[in-house]
Amino acid sequence: MTTSTPSAPPAPLTARGFVALPPAEQVAAIRAQGGTASPGTVLRLLVALGRPRTCVPGLVAYALGLGYAPAPVPPGHAVLGAVLALLVGFSANLHNTYTDVEEDSRNLPGRMWMLYRLGLRRLAWTLAGLNAFMAGAAVVYGPGFVVFMVIGLIGLHQYSFRPLRLKARPLLGLYVFAQAVAGPFLIGWFIGQGGMRALPGPVWGMFGFLCAWFVAKGLVKNVPDFDGDRAAGLRTSATLFPSRAAAARCAALVTVAAYLCLPVLPVAGASPAAVLWALPWTLVAAYQGFRLVRSGDAAAANAVLRRDMVLSSGFLATVLLLQEPGWSSVAVIASGALIIAASDLLAVDSRRDTDTGTGPTPTREEPTA
Repeated sequence: MTTSTPSAPPAPLTARGFVALPPAEQVAAIRAQGGTASPGTVLRLLVALGRPRTCVPGLVAYALGLGYAPAPVPPGHAVLGAVLALLVGFSANLHNTYTDVEEDSRNLPGRMWMLYRLGLRRLAWTLAGLNAFMAGAAVVYGPGFVVFMVIGLIGLHQYSFRPLRLKARPLLGLYVFAQAVAGPFLIGWFIGQGGMRALPGPVWGMFGFLCAWFVAKGLVKNVPDFDGDRAAGLRTSATLFPSRAAAARCAALVTVAAYLCLPVLPVAGASPAAVLWALPWTLVAAYQGFRLVRSGDAAAANAVLRRDMVLSSGFLATVLLLQEPGWSSVAVIASGALIIAASDLLAVDSRRDTDTGTGPTPTREEPTA
């Protein structure tokens, strides 16, 4: 009688060794390895994968929704709502990291190195904890808000996960993607009203504008990942086109059109006429679109995308300041600027040149690579 000894787990890879693997072997390594990072590094990896700099537009949209409140909101309620608004985008980014291993092994090998070190199991437990926290925190605002939050969490989950995997449905996926800002806007609106209320016409106007504006952002976001998504067989708004350049042209045109929809807000009674002073941002958006079209590869397109998040945050912050001038708006904008600056300064992001494979190969000791 013979007994088989359990096979030892594979030896941990170095950064250089992992990034050098073909995509299929990177995927296999991630699924076979339980995570090699020390507990002290796990938090930094989670922050980098959650990409806080991309959550700032959601925070500003939350403040826009809160601005419709008929009376001041208790500070504790307002701050907790801001945390929930930030976590919408943060959690969505982590969900995508968990599910998009096949695509990101081609598009962002540096991000996959982070995931290899973090481990899928740790990420799964983090997602479960975030979902539980967001649903539990919603209790503060009443049972109706809990239902709203749970429905939102289901949509967030099914954007990335099967059986629906809405991100693989190009048109519906773009609408769900837009909830990264439209959802926080609704969080602000409901908190500001002291409970679940039907949206009046002006608020529908702002909700519609935010959806259209961020659908355009979704078109831009999909362009850098064109090659990897197509190789992985994922249908997105970009891979529907015959080339990355064609997808970029569509994204650029739709983006300019979305910015030019700004005058709809005062016409609909959703904003004062002063918000029209934000229209010059359209020229910056057009220049960004031109740079996206001219980007020759995924790395150059990724660089445009990183800068576009700063542009998006600046535009929406301008709308907020013009619509709700006051110290509370200044505080929100300052907080958003601090998040972006700190993310870039500390390199806690996962779309850097290093992560696309075009920058220097990360070292094993580098906590975010």
